[in-house]
Amino acid sequence: MAERPCKVYHRPTGRYLVASTCDLSAGGALLRVRAARQLRPGDEIEVLIAMHPRQLLEAADQRPARIVRIMSTPEGDQVAGVEYEAAGEARLAA
Repeated sequence: MAERPCKVYHRPTGRYLVASTCDLSAGGALLRVRAARQLRPGDEIEVLIAMHPRQLLEAADQRPARIVRIMSTPEGDQVAGVEYEAAGEARLAA
């Protein structure tokens, strides 16, 4: 799957962060995130991935998730492994 632009709403700081996908699966994603603050495993987030060629993302594009691992890149980005919350999975299956 090609890299897709996305946004991450970081609940602890109340900020949206610019990101892109590295990998996607039914249970989570690997995201490259630009953030001044170091993200941490356990942080609760909302992931909005541009799956369609629309200019604006909608609430239906948003999935609750939790960061399970984080790595830093030499370029200053952070690569976050995220796991979708079960509630988000059930909503998408409906």
